Amino acid sequence: MNAPDVASKNEDEDKDKTCAHIISLRSHPLIRLSSRGLQDPVGPGLPAPVKPKQMAQDQRSRLLDAATSFCQAFATQAPPDKILLNHFSSTESISVLEHGLPQLAPFLGREFTGADGVRKYFALIAGCLAYRDMRFSNYVVDPVTNKVSVRGQARFTWTATGQGWDEVFTYVLAFDHDFKVTSYEIWADSGAAYLASKGQL
Repeated sequence: MNAPDVASKNEDEDKDKTCAHIISLRSHPLIRLSSRGLQDPVGPGLPAPVKPKQMAQDQRSRLLDAATSFCQAFATQAPPDKILLNHFSSTESISVLEHGLPQLAPFLGREFTGADGVRKYFALIAGCLAYRDMRFSNYVVDPVTNKVSVRGQARFTWTATGQGWDEVFTYVLAFDHDFKVTSYEIWADSGAAYLASKGQL
């Protein structure tokens, strides 16, 4: 047998081995083979791989649900302690900050931290303001930073003077990995609150 014949015979043997290997792969219960080549292992009892896009969608959905539930608690005027217990993180530090000048109202421009701080913020709000017809819309979810911003509307009254105003405000909520609030920031009409507190609205 000359050299070309030997080379040809070796090539045929290699092809036979390759075909046998492919057939073996096709029959393996944990391997899926398609026309595009070897794919991810699958089989009974093994979950399908979760794609990054699906993970982001799931994260977005859970953040939206958590933010909606949090806002609904305020809209229905749930007791502050219930809001703290049901919606704020118990594993990470928590804080509330309503933006504005501190001299305009006692709950403005200062960060309230920890469970006691959050309770103090709620107590200050309850001592100064009453509200009704609160509703929320325009939820914007960022699954990368675990934050949600939302637009709110309500009718507020400064209880000491009885003066009221219609207000549009914004919440920005940050969540932990259990979808509990770690940071609660508020942007509202602090000027209207100040004038109402002085009876000058």
